[in-house]
Amino acid sequence: MERALYALADQVTGSVADRDGKWVLTAHPRAARADLTALEHRLRQEVNDQTLRVKIAQRTDPLRNLVFALAFSRAPLAHSRSENGGSAETHPTEEGNSRGASS
Repeated sequence: MERALYALADQVTGSVADRDGKWVLTAHPRAARADLTALEHRLRQEVNDQTLRVKIAQRTDPLRNLVFALAFSRAPLAHSRSENGGSAETHPTEEGNSRGASS
């Protein structure tokens, strides 16, 4: 719910609290003549969207971590300045060979 409030910060301010095991969202429209029904709908929509994003992230974390591990396991490592004569760059197209500063 906090993410939803943040996403709608230009339209609404508010807070989220745990009251007796239930999450309570208190919202205050920024505009004096705001359409409260539309804001309520937008807040609910945003809460659903953020909840879905969290669920998808949790379900895809193992796959995402595997992809990152594979990508970084094949990436050439940057050489320190003392090892390659002053350049800290590594260019993947050169299969791990560092290009000097004068190239």
